[in-house]
Amino acid sequence: MRREQIDWFYCDASKQVLPGKLVSATWAPNHAGGLLFDTVLVLYDLAKAPSENRLKRSPNLHFPWPAEAEDREPVINVGVPIYPQANADEASYFATPREPGEPTLGVDVRTMVALSRQKLVFVASKGVTGQDAIDWLEVLDLPRGATKAKSRRIPIPIEQLHPGSHWVNLHQPFNPKWVPINQIDVISSTHVRLYLSPEEYDIDSFDVHIPSF
Repeated sequence: MRREQIDWFYCDASKQVLPGKLVSATWAPNHAGGLLFDTVLVLYDLAKAPSENRLKRSPNLHFPWPAEAEDREPVINVGVPIYPQANADEASYFATPREPGEPTLGVDVRTMVALSRQKLVFVASKGVTGQDAIDWLEVLDLPRGATKAKSRRIPIPIEQLHPGSHWVNLHQPFNPKWVPINQIDVISSTHVRLYLSPEEYDIDSFDVHIPSF
C-alpha cells in the first residue's frame, strides 16, 4: 500500500490523544525581537481534508503545501483553536506576545490525556522561571468536537505534597506553587493520577478529582 503525504504544518509539540485527532501547540517564532508567546492549542481532524483543517479557506490553496513557498501561513495557522479560552471563543490563532520578564502561558502537551472522547486534561503553567511560576490542571471540554471548546482550571492540591529537604535546598528560593508533573494517567472518568519524581517529593504520585462542568 502506497503512502503519500497529504499535509504538513509547523508546531511546537503534537499528540494524538483522541481517535483520529491531533492536538498541537502552535509554532511561534520565539526569537522574534526577543519576544515570547503564549501557547495556543489547536485540534487537527485526521478524517477531514487539509483545507477543512484551516479557518482560512481558499480554492487557490493546494496541499501538501510546497515547503519552498514564501507564504508560510497555510502551514502555521492550521487546525481549530481550542485553548486558551479566548482563542477558542474567537476562533483565533493569535498568540499573545510577552516581553522578556513577563509571565508566559505554557502547556505541557506531553502530559495531555483524554478523560473521555469529549474531555482532555493537561498541565498548564504561567510564569517566567520555575521560581515564580505556577502550574495547574486544565480541563478542556469538547462537546462539539473542536467547536465550542470550554476550559476550566483545576488547582493542583499542593497542600498534599511535601518536598524533600534536598530538593528544597537545591531550589532556593523554593516555590511551592510550581509542581513538576512528569505524567498523568486516567484512573476513572472523574479522577486522574499525577506522577512526580520520587527524589523531589515524599510520594511519587497522587490522585486529583476532576469535577463535572
